[in-house]
Amino acid sequence: MRGAAPLQVSVTRYEWWRAVLLLLATGACAAMLAWWWTQPVPVPQWASATAAIGTLVSLACVAGLWRRPALTLRWNRQCWLVACEGAAEQPGDLAVAIDLGAWMLLRFVPAGTQGSPRVRRRTDWIAVQRRGLEAQWHALRCALYSARPASSPADA
Repeated sequence: MRGAAPLQVSVTRYEWWRAVLLLLATGACAAMLAWWWTQPVPVPQWASATAAIGTLVSLACVAGLWRRPALTLRWNRQCWLVACEGAAEQPGDLAVAIDLGAWMLLRFVPAGTQGSPRVRRRTDWIAVQRRGLEAQWHALRCALYSARPASSPADA
């Protein structure tokens, strides 16, 4: 079985990602307001402080995730290479976590950290949308879902 052809994609658009973040932030703030509203009158100070802190924390989380740097995803028929705005490429495994057709959430695990309990490396989550990648979308999906080459004769 042949693997997917080599591919390089630049990811720069994140409209769907930002829409989901806004939806989550709005839901979190609405939940805090609804919880605060159900408190007995007069509302205890601890309840008001908790609702305010919860709202600020949810907004701070969204603010931290709002800006996404441009990424380059490259498939070389052996592994995925991911580079972030001028940084060096990092090899690893890129897998689909959520696939909604025109939008995917990808999970990138750097090479050398899979299966190693002693090496704790953070997993990177990459939001990719079809808009802006129309010409390469099919090739990207093929590369993501194609069979990976065996890393050693024992794996074959």
